[in-house]
Amino acid sequence: MKHILLGGCCLGLLLSCAPNQTTQQETADLAGVVNPMIGTDFTGNTYPGAQVPFGMVQLSPDNGLPGWDRISGYFYPDSTIAGFSHTHLSGTGAGDLYDILFMPVTRPYKEAEGPLGIYSGFSHDEESASAGYYRVRLKDYDIVAELTEEISSEYAVRLGVTTQEPTVAIGDDRAPIAELLALNEGVLEDVYPNRTATVSESVPVLEAPAFTRAAPKVGVAKPKVLIPVFPGTNCEYDSARAVLRAGLTPEILVVNNQSAQGVADSAARFAEAARQSQIIFIP
Repeated sequence: MKHILLGGCCLGLLLSCAPNQTTQQETADLAGVVNPMIGTDFTGNTYPGAQVPFGMVQLSPDNGLPGWDRISGYFYPDSTIAGFSHTHLSGTGAGDLYDILFMPVTRPYKEAEGPLGIYSGFSHDEESASAGYYRVRLKDYDIVAELTEEISSEYAVRLGVTTQEPTVAIGDDRAPIAELLALNEGVLEDVYPNRTATVSESVPVLEAPAFTRAAPKVGVAKPKVLIPVFPGTNCEYDSARAVLRAGLTPEILVVNNQSAQGVADSAARFAEAARQSQIIFIP
């Protein structure tokens, strides 16, 4: 059995033929009760990989499939891994990054049509995660991949270090990060401009006199507003606050689409709530 170790503090790759070798470090205090798998199912949009707080990279497995459920790169119900990339977003509701991906394989490797590409199957029975550590067996290649936020092995290769100076240096070549960023963003600056021209004129200040709103001396009925929450909705609480500020009564109803029975139950609850409401607010 082969072992692959990917480190997260700097980019590194370890190949070893020694079986049963583990790099999981002992946890201390509350780190030992952390379960990185929490949030990787349903709509949590989190990833189980290894990282340190505020770390530059977030090393984690990618299932290689599209869809809102997988925007963190990993979705617990899936059974494929298409690689381990170094950047991820957790719990954001929007997918991005997945940069610098490694996929350890042996020939002949398994490859499906895009977007999955080269991949391996895996089982949760051969997967484990703890604070700063992740391990899984890629069963199609009999490779155990281990991810850690710290590299302390003699076999690891350090590719670079971070410095206070905002400069990228490779050999004798050096370039300021600001210059590299400008070159990268300048390619599409004419199409998607992100810089505005400097305006020397002062911005006018708009003012309106304050006044006190008259309140009725008798109680009035408040219309009820139904706010359905579908998969992908991420502003239901802001919508409810806006409804409250308008003097209305909000009701949030979460639609469950995980099964046919869940959809049927949600439809029944929605119909009943709609009958009791005067307004339906779809965020």
